[in-house]
Amino acid sequence: MHILKNKRIAVIAVAAAAVVLGGTGIAVAATTTKAGTSVTRVSVLTEDTASLHVGGVFTTMGTSFIFGAAGQFIVATFSAESACYGGSGYCSVRILIDGLEAEPVVGLDFAFDSTDANRESAASWESHSMQRTRTVATTGAHSVSVQVAQVGAGVTARYDDWTLSSWAISQ
Repeated sequence: MHILKNKRIAVIAVAAAAVVLGGTGIAVAATTTKAGTSVTRVSVLTEDTASLHVGGVFTTMGTSFIFGAAGQFIVATFSAESACYGGSGYCSVRILIDGLEAEPVVGLDFAFDSTDANRESAASWESHSMQRTRTVATTGAHSVSVQVAQVGAGVTARYDDWTLSSWAISQ
């Protein structure tokens, strides 16, 4: 009986903590699902020249266009050889579709690569990839852009041999 009473107290304490923390702005994970029936278009943009980036403001590395019908969703994938170094921080990447950040929308809160607390160097090349999606509301050509920003003082990003691919998918 004593053990059962302690379990009830623990359950009540956990429930109370959840109620208290629920109002403090703690992020709760949100999962979304999209399912398609067919790929109607594919667009691929590549670059084989290295570029260096500094600064905490997103800048566009490349933009492609893909035709999509209203209600379709676009899946975009960015993959690159990257080196993130100098200072303590990380290198962020985001994908915009028609000028809006694709899902999941997280802004600078996505580390494509890291300085590993300033243990990485300009020669620390690695291959990384990310994927984003967005449903389009209109029929026509849709822009797909990849943007980069660096988070942390003195952080530099180097991107080389990258690909931005997009698929328009019917739901």
